[in-house]
Amino acid sequence: MKATPMKDIILDTQYSLSESIKGVFKIKRKISVEQACQEFYNSVIFYKSGLDSKEGSGLWEKTLEFVTKSDPLLANVEPGLFQREMSSLWMELFGLALKDSLSERDMSHDKSLPYLKSEIMFTKNYLGENECLEIWYNMREYNQTISSSRLYTIDGKQQAWGNAIKNVCDRYANKLVETGLDREYATHLCNRFCGHLSQSCLDNLTSTLALRLGWDIKTQSEPFLQLNTVVLWLYSSAKDTLDSVNLILKDEKHVRKFQLRLGTFPLLDAVRHITIVVTTGEIVYHIWTLNLVLAILAVLPVYILILNLIGFLTWPLYFLAALEVHLRVQQRDNEG
Repeated sequence: MKATPMKDIILDTQYSLSESIKGVFKIKRKISVEQACQEFYNSVIFYKSGLDSKEGSGLWEKTLEFVTKSDPLLANVEPGLFQREMSSLWMELFGLALKDSLSERDMSHDKSLPYLKSEIMFTKNYLGENECLEIWYNMREYNQTISSSRLYTIDGKQQAWGNAIKNVCDRYANKLVETGLDREYATHLCNRFCGHLSQSCLDNLTSTLALRLGWDIKTQSEPFLQLNTVVLWLYSSAKDTLDSVNLILKDEKHVRKFQLRLGTFPLLDAVRHITIVVTTGEIVYHIWTLNLVLAILAVLPVYILILNLIGFLTWPLYFLAALEVHLRVQQRDNEG
């Protein structure tokens, strides 16, 4: 699904938002899920939404102007309410975009679960620390809408296989609770697993947003379609940002840093490669003393032979080094 051009929505603010996202993720780097969330929330959603800075309010002013230009009566909505609802929806769509981004990397639900758990737990803590838990409670409404979109269309018709999908998600939520995950988080996660941003889901989210803003607008009316475009753009901006980075789990980042500080693997690699080159050179030299042409032809086969031989002989050292790293990381976590 391609996003509709939004030049009329945010004008110059669109350019500033794009630059902001590029500033957050200049290159495709490896960052933890928590770091990705914090940077996007700090530099894009909170800054641009005006919740933390008056400079960001221009985005929602332009958005409100775009949506209400065909029906000026809708512009009477309280600006603070509009900002909170749009920010809540944006944060929930960020989580949905994360789920979709991981799915496109061929991650199963079980493999993507730790990433999604990290995102949802960090988000609630982040909002709590910033005294914005109201946004979290608003997110749950949109989260429920995402899930119900697999059950019913916007006009109330039941979707095919909807109940079967919902039953599977409910069982999965119970399984997560049995593993010790809080019921609130488990339900939130499974609602995302249950849904995806189809046209039906997009329409339902738009309808929920309109109702929460107190707008009585008909489906397929011009204000509804304009608001629909805005919702799609919020999702696309989050998805594009997540696709521009390589996400890792926070613990993986700690382990990698610990390995670098330990210096064990770089040292083994250096010794192994030097041994391979020196041994290959020594053998080729002795062949060269007998026959130059034969020595040239023997370079590659000798190198491959020594590469595999040294690799086989040194793998126990790598195993012991990895075990040492694992034990030290485990000890650090226990002390922490």
